[in-house]
Amino acid sequence: MDPVRAVELYRQAAAVGNSGAQFNLAWCCSNGVGTPVNQQEAFQWYRRAAEQGDAAAMTNLGWCYEVGHGTGKDMSQAILWYQSAADSGDACGQNNLSICFESGNGVNRDLVKALYWARKAAAQEFEPAIQRLPALERSAGI
Repeated sequence: MDPVRAVELYRQAAAVGNSGAQFNLAWCCSNGVGTPVNQQEAFQWYRRAAEQGDAAAMTNLGWCYEVGHGTGKDMSQAILWYQSAADSGDACGQNNLSICFESGNGVNRDLVKALYWARKAAAQEFEPAIQRLPALERSAGI
């Protein structure tokens, strides 16, 4: 499908509350697919989808807060959304939360929690977590 047409359709569905369309529209706005890059608009659509329980949107919203895309940097909000995504079973959110616990970014450094979340993500065959696990286990003395 033509990306411009896809964005039009996502906008229509997103406007009436379809969380999948909201996520897709946010992704298009963030990456400039079918529409100019607009991080503020992407942030708003990720937020709407996340508030409806879309776990991938929760992860992306956390990332927006972590790096300041479309909003100010706010690690407490990033952690909140990563935690929600992780609790909802999103492997990327689990991995991002693990990284925060490993580094102490926005939370107290806790290698036990970092391992817990990395293992949850790796169990879903999330490649970045799988790659991080050996070094993380060594750091934790396991």
